[in-house]
Amino acid sequence: MDLAANAASLGINVIDIKQTPSAIADLHAAVKKAKQSSTSTLIHINSDPLLYSPGGEGWWDVPIAPISTLKSTQDAYAQYKDEISLQRPLLGNGTKDKK
Repeated sequence: MDLAANAASLGINVIDIKQTPSAIADLHAAVKKAKQSSTSTLIHINSDPLLYSPGGEGWWDVPIAPISTLKSTQDAYAQYKDEISLQRPLLGNGTKDKK
């Protein structure tokens, strides 16, 4: 299935990021353009699903409730805050890029 073509058929702007040495810069430009757009925009990054990549120690960012009367939830939230402070962004500069 061609997700980019499907999105375009629904009237969604599609920005295609090619696998080139400038891909990161192209992605930053695409995000900026998408944020300025008055319509929905799909940033399409075509990747190889069969490309091997080593396992990582990543984790899903599923926040714990910050307010709770349960001690176990309070402890889990404290651990979550510690772990999220160690997280490194894969692209960009993390929260500094979020505007």
